[in-house]
Amino acid sequence: MLQLQDINIKNPTPTSRDTDLDNKIPSPTSRYQYQNSDFTLPPKKTVSTLLPIRYKNKEVERESGETFNFALVNYYADCRDGIAYHSDDESFLGPNPTIASLSLGTTRDFLMKHKEDKSPILKLPLSNGEFIVMKGATQGRRLHSSMTPSIY
Repeated sequence: MLQLQDINIKNPTPTSRDTDLDNKIPSPTSRYQYQNSDFTLPPKKTVSTLLPIRYKNKEVERESGETFNFALVNYYADCRDGIAYHSDDESFLGPNPTIASLSLGTTRDFLMKHKEDKSPILKLPLSNGEFIVMKGATQGRRLHSSMTPSIY
């Protein structure tokens, strides 16, 4: 089951590859922690205001056939915020991780393109409460982003 905690991390630099470091949320289970190439975060207590997202997680797990052990929650203050193209290819996720992206708030376009030739593959508007699941070799072969139409 997905658990959510309140962790606030400032983006280390404006030019960082990780433009989505505002809220990293690891599992509260002591055997899990969040880590990437720059830092490691221990589990923290669940934030009660985010508990309703757990119910959506059950739907995501049922639809994807996966069980998730942490979540990344991004807050977009307005239409100028978004996540640039990237892949969730941190080594601790393994070679073919399953990534579920839940959209909250303003409708955002979920964009995907090839890593090699940068040709676009997908443009899908995600409204509040909608999600997309990426499986298999997606993270190794593709880049994805979440932007408002005015940004790209």
